[in-house]
Amino acid sequence: MLATILAVALIHDITNATDPKLLVRQLGSTRYASRIEAEGELIRLGQFALPALRAAKDFKDAEIRTRSLALVSQIEKSLILQATDIVLNIGDLTVPDAVGLLGGQIGQSIVILPEDRPNLDRRRFTLKTDQPLPFWKAIDSICLAARLHPVVLNRLTPGDPGGTLVLHDGRFTGTNLVSDEGPFRVQLLSVHQQSEIQLTEGQSHRSFFLQMELVAEPRLSVTRGGAVQVTSAIDEQGRSVINPGIFQQEAGYYGISPSPVLRFRVDLDEPSSRSQRLKTLQGKLPVIVATRKLDPLEVTLTESMGKIYTTEDTVLTVVDYHQGTRQDPSTIQLITRPVQREGELPASKPGEPLGYRPDPIDQQIELLDAQGQTMEWFPSSQIFDGEETRLTLTISRQSMATNPVKLRFHSLLRSKTDVSFQFNDIPIP
Repeated sequence: MLATILAVALIHDITNATDPKLLVRQLGSTRYASRIEAEGELIRLGQFALPALRAAKDFKDAEIRTRSLALVSQIEKSLILQATDIVLNIGDLTVPDAVGLLGGQIGQSIVILPEDRPNLDRRRFTLKTDQPLPFWKAIDSICLAARLHPVVLNRLTPGDPGGTLVLHDGRFTGTNLVSDEGPFRVQLLSVHQQSEIQLTEGQSHRSFFLQMELVAEPRLSVTRGGAVQVTSAIDEQGRSVINPGIFQQEAGYYGISPSPVLRFRVDLDEPSSRSQRLKTLQGKLPVIVATRKLDPLEVTLTESMGKIYTTEDTVLTVVDYHQGTRQDPSTIQLITRPVQREGELPASKPGEPLGYRPDPIDQQIELLDAQGQTMEWFPSSQIFDGEETRLTLTISRQSMATNPVKLRFHSLLRSKTDVSFQFNDIPIP
């Protein structure tokens, strides 16, 4: 009897310890140790704890509301830096059908190029794995089996959340020149050893550098967060070719329109004349990662003029909506500014431009027609005044046959991280 009671008690404790709703209530405990214990368990549960934590916004207990909000942010930021797990269960499918199945699993469309290759419909393959694979490893496995080559394209039009995964028909080049970490892949593109003479100055100069590319899963966008940091670079003779006096050149500039793709350059000291290969190269690139949150604000345009809408981080005002014709495009004028929370200082003074914007406002906006299809648009006017953004959206010529009916405004989840990379046995020209 005692054993039965103890067993029931143990089951009850385990249930309490893993039930997110009960753990959220424990965040308001009068015992500090209990609150910390609940926080740790909710973090361990990760995405499974998010529904209960988000529901805590309606609690009367301010301690529970505050701690839950902080935990939602912490868990979301950790999830965005994790690779998407993909289960491969492809049984004797054509290449288009297999790629369509993969796109449905990751919730994104995948393009196969060229589209008119008849052999794609005749090419069938089977690929099954016992365990889920991280995104890039799964893509490589499919490309190897289907004789495809993966490329991620930049965000092409305003309103797109990230990029497009394109699979080209052709020989798979393999993964010997890539370095994967979480949802990121760093690719080594080229190695350069150059000599030049400045004739007017009578000076000569030699340089040795590598061109590299960081590619994120298409659901993400990345922006430079700082200069690349080389932690190890050893040539074939065992000599370090890191030169702290060399400035690491930037490709682009901070605050550029983000995409899933970043190119960057790594400058090194000239290797030994006897060296034909770099034995190892290690480093990291600081980036700011962003993705759309779920449950966007949805605005019916015909009922929106002059109204103010508030999300968790943005105040949006619809100033004007002009319905267009076949000759005159529709336009929407908006004002956005961040929600000012108690104790926070504004990022800039009134009248001053915001010096650094990790992502543009157009990444957050979608326009939909009466059938719920997204419409192409472009920012015909964009004015920054301190933290306030005044934006005019104009429907693209391709979409002028109809008028937008709804506007969706997506809050963005951002996280800073250093993406590490490592390469071995790199040839030197």
